Amino acid sequence: MPNIYHQKRKNVTTKGISSRPNSKKAMFEKIQKDQAETVKKLKGIAKEPEPKWESTCAVLIEMAKMQTELIRDLIAMLKEKDEEAADPTEAKESTAAMLLLACQKQMDPSRRRKLSPVKDTVVTNDRWGMGTNCVHGGYFTCHDAYNPAPDHNGRVTPLYEERLRDIGLFVNAHSEAIFASKPWIYLNEQESSIWYTSQLRNTAGFDPYRFFNPQTQANTIVYAFITKWPSNNSIILNSLKPTAQTTVKLFSTNGQFIQLNYTTVNGGIQTSIARIGRAKFAPSSVNSGIFVLKIEYAADDNNNPIPVQSACQTCQLIMINAVNYYTLNNAITQSDLQTKLLSDCGTFAVSQDQTSCKSIVNNNIAKVYNDLKSGKNNGQICIGLKACTQA
Repeated sequence: MPNIYHQKRKNVTTKGISSRPNSKKAMFEKIQKDQAETVKKLKGIAKEPEPKWESTCAVLIEMAKMQTELIRDLIAMLKEKDEEAADPTEAKESTAAMLLLACQKQMDPSRRRKLSPVKDTVVTNDRWGMGTNCVHGGYFTCHDAYNPAPDHNGRVTPLYEERLRDIGLFVNAHSEAIFASKPWIYLNEQESSIWYTSQLRNTAGFDPYRFFNPQTQANTIVYAFITKWPSNNSIILNSLKPTAQTTVKLFSTNGQFIQLNYTTVNGGIQTSIARIGRAKFAPSSVNSGIFVLKIEYAADDNNNPIPVQSACQTCQLIMINAVNYYTLNNAITQSDLQTKLLSDCGTFAVSQDQTSCKSIVNNNIAKVYNDLKSGKNNGQICIGLKACTQA
């Protein structure tokens, strides 16, 4: 018996929309191909049921131009709903209800995507979305080394699977230089592709939240990541000052190290990898072009990568904590407040700032406590202490 409903529905609910392909995959391909045509039909549908749809669905229509998946899902829902309808009239009403529901969801601010005000000026990468590859540019673009996005079947392609494995091998082989490390007193070598991390042999007495590790000969281990293979196999580490005990080692295979000879050049360290066979490098170093050196017992260095704060900045920061402590517990004693603030002073990244902070607290705790009781804020307290001036 012929299906009368399916014969009529073309002129009732989906006029102009091609009939459903035999497979879901074919349907999605068809919708993607006819995206521009589908947007026009959505405009027509939006105006049919009620005038108020026009303003509501304006958001859907505009966003449909940018969101291929939204169009796919909406059209799929419309078709699925129509196929379940009992007659053309019911089908038209169910289609309208489904579209209105989709519009309402899009009008919900929590679900709506917002266009960035800097979308035309920021650097973006060619990662996601149809037709975006090699369009916007970025720090990694068309032929970048790492783009593990799965394909349309949810599989990672063999090329990127290999690169993911290389990353895992590299991290495992150099875990000592990565995990639990902190920045060193120098972030990198200027105008070079060498970057530093560091570890301390003994962390007793050090703030666990410190921003960087200081350089002391007996306690600091430095790791140099050479991110560009040197054409002449020579590496110069100007930021490291050698001593008689200094050692330079290359991360090798199976958790082993190869000790390298070095010379002193302009006060820094120069070494070479010319005689090291590539099979001796840590796993994935050859493929990635990155290798890591471990430097121990370099000379003390008091360089501070973080600038010292002004007295006003230090006062403002510690008094914010004072206000918070008093707000949370106005019964706190002066002594307890002083203890808490002195502990907070120890978290400042620079030793000079720690000293300045403790001086402000110890010399003015009575006045600070009375100012808090009178309701003054951190800015008013610091002006009263003459650490800051009236703006």
